[in-house]
Amino acid sequence: MVIRSVVLYLVFVGLPLMGMSVVLKVGRRLHAPVSFGGSWQVEARPHSSCAQLTDQLLIEQSGPALQITTRAGEHLAGQVNASGFTAQGAGDLRIEAHRRPGREAEWEGTADGIPCDSARGVPIRAIRLRLPRDLTGH
Repeated sequence: MVIRSVVLYLVFVGLPLMGMSVVLKVGRRLHAPVSFGGSWQVEARPHSSCAQLTDQLLIEQSGPALQITTRAGEHLAGQVNASGFTAQGAGDLRIEAHRRPGREAEWEGTADGIPCDSARGVPIRAIRLRLPRDLTGH
């Protein structure tokens, strides 16, 4: 009878505790992707072929997937990688960006297929816009 109680205890208490410890050990190595969600003011870098270009982007992010909407209503879908993202839209529209070191509210990168001309690899920079709480819900 005692052996049966010990076996039941090990099965109903020991196994769940072992499983939970394995899950916690594996979870220590997991890291959330870099956050790019929000509203961003994007401008072409000075001295580029599109120096007058400015636009506002809305980036919606869920985990490593993101969706970008421009002010003109164009949509790009992309993926977050180590410290940046790549997004592709209709036609040649494409943005590759990375977080500026030490600056969570900025990123920079290149844009292809933007409407200033047929420029490829236009250097861009973005700054996060602060929106009123009632618009963002945060």
